[in-house]
Amino acid sequence: MNITIASGGVLETSFLPFQLNVLQRVFADYNFKVCISPKAEEFVSRISLKGITKNEVYTEDSKFQNNSSSPNHLFFSNSDLLIVYPASPRIIVEAAIGNITCPVTRVIAFTDKSKILFAPTIHPQLNQKIYQSHIENLKKIGCSFLSHELYPDNNYLYDIIDYLNSNYKSKNKKTTQELIKKIKKL
Repeated sequence: MNITIASGGVLETSFLPFQLNVLQRVFADYNFKVCISPKAEEFVSRISLKGITKNEVYTEDSKFQNNSSSPNHLFFSNSDLLIVYPASPRIIVEAAIGNITCPVTRVIAFTDKSKILFAPTIHPQLNQKIYQSHIENLKKIGCSFLSHELYPDNNYLYDIIDYLNSNYKSKNKKTTQELIKKIKKL
């Protein structure tokens, strides 16, 4: 299974290397790729992401696959699942209105909407109602959203594991709760 994780630039992006490392351990039979917005590069390095995933990272200055004329956005949008985490307010709004401004919004635009899972990261002091219509529009065209209700204190890691465990087959045969216990020991 090929999974692309597309990250916008908010503080939660700094957790991405740890979370990718955990996801790779839990779902060892999955192939993870990452694309990041220019703002995300302020919080995480492409070298660390490449070291964890063993795949090139799609950034604003890497438009094509190595030794190929194939654009990166087509390669990264051709995954079994696109997880947009963290999905910042900017990413949500731009995806909903079709505005392409960075690798993340470009990959979202070219991905089958039924294969997109958003993990929204909207600061609690922001007026949530402003973004609700954009979230509803994305849902109407087939995108899915994590609610963050089951595991509110984990930056979506357990929610993503639960989603993958519930919706995709893996060689991993453990329940989400068993996996969480294992992760807490890491």
